[in-house]
Amino acid sequence: MNYESLVIDCTKVFQGITKSYNMVKVRFDRRNEEDLAILQAIETEAKKLAPSVNKQAASETEKTRDTETLYANALAGMLSEHAWKHYLNSGVLQNGVTVSSTESKTSINQIDLLSSNGKTIEVRSSGVKNGIKFALCNSEHMFDILGPYTNGVKPTAIYKDIYLRTLFNYDLSKLVTIFKENIIIVYLLGGATKSMMQDPTVYEIKSMKKDDPNGPEGSEYYSIKYSKALDTIQITQTI
Repeated sequence: MNYESLVIDCTKVFQGITKSYNMVKVRFDRRNEEDLAILQAIETEAKKLAPSVNKQAASETEKTRDTETLYANALAGMLSEHAWKHYLNSGVLQNGVTVSSTESKTSINQIDLLSSNGKTIEVRSSGVKNGIKFALCNSEHMFDILGPYTNGVKPTAIYKDIYLRTLFNYDLSKLVTIFKENIIIVYLLGGATKSMMQDPTVYEIKSMKKDDPNGPEGSEYYSIKYSKALDTIQITQTI
């Protein structure tokens, strides 16, 4: 697995935006024996996590689409979790801190990673149709860091200590095909802390859209725009 540090300077993309972002490009390579083992484990876990086909779908076409969407979302989640875990364990954390995966995968109290100093970490992923620079630098359509969400099943927000973000440089509907290729790219794009998600001057409340891999449709979730979030170097220093 290869890690490449990159800087996106929004001042060179959109006039009026003055922020730049440190991020990390993670490269999985199937031709590498260690990477191949990780990707095979991700594939196995994603197939277990993807829920069963919607039996109420109106047609076989819809059933097939639903199945592929759920599998793609599961792949995105597992790739994101493994990319962050291996990057954080590559020596970038201070004082010998490491992180490990957890068995808590339920939507009610999901914890993706747990640090050796006791911090709970949640990882969220999305696909970007118009490119990473657009997601970070476009003031109108800027992506965000996703925090806890609430709905009828989970009426109270359950906070984690750290929220991490991952982006794929394409729509997630393409991931099932791209996952079979030799090279798979994942971008680690910063995050936010629990205190930031509890600060009304920083977070916003949004509604989850249909087919969003990060929570049930109609849920309300806490979010922080990238303009107010921590970049990859900054969030790493908080773990």
